[in-house]
Amino acid sequence: GPSGNIDSNNVTITVKAKTITPTLSRITLSANAKSVNTGGTVKFTAIAYDQNGKVMSDQTVKILDISDQVTIADGSTNSSGVISGTEKYSREGTYSIQASSGSITRNTVTITVTVSNAISKITLTVSTKSAIQGTTVTFTAHVTGVNTSNLSGVDLTLIEKASSQTFKFDSATGSAGKAQVGVT
Repeated sequence: GPSGNIDSNNVTITVKAKTITPTLSRITLSANAKSVNTGGTVKFTAIAYDQNGKVMSDQTVKILDISDQVTIADGSTNSSGVISGTEKYSREGTYSIQASSGSITRNTVTITVTVSNAISKITLTVSTKSAIQGTTVTFTAHVTGVNTSNLSGVDLTLIEKASSQTFKFDSATGSAGKAQVGVT
């Protein structure tokens, strides 16, 4: 066979990993309740993620009630990529909440607030069904609510149908849901 020397050159190949800077690409937004009664509080949690699905800390995220332009939270995400805030709802209605950071916006979470103390029924009783002129007849109103058996704090007025004369009850309903008015 052939004879001769074979020379070999050593080649070193260096591979450098390309550094990819994490970039905020997604924000999730959740609420601990989708519906509450008036006076109820909802906690909102936003989480920031990079392009690889990893949570991102120190990202400025704003949680905004876009219905009323009320800021619920505005600050930096923690080491778990989370920022949260709470909102107390005093009015009935539907509210739209968004989380955003720069051009990244999370789809809206909708919260429905319903009246917690809606009147269900008013029962009116009278102390006597027949009275001599000049005597006082006492009317007692018992107010019950949708979510409670006795509804307190309700101001009532009695209207006499024939004359349209009005009689304001002595006070708002108490804890037993009752109020009285005397008519002479």
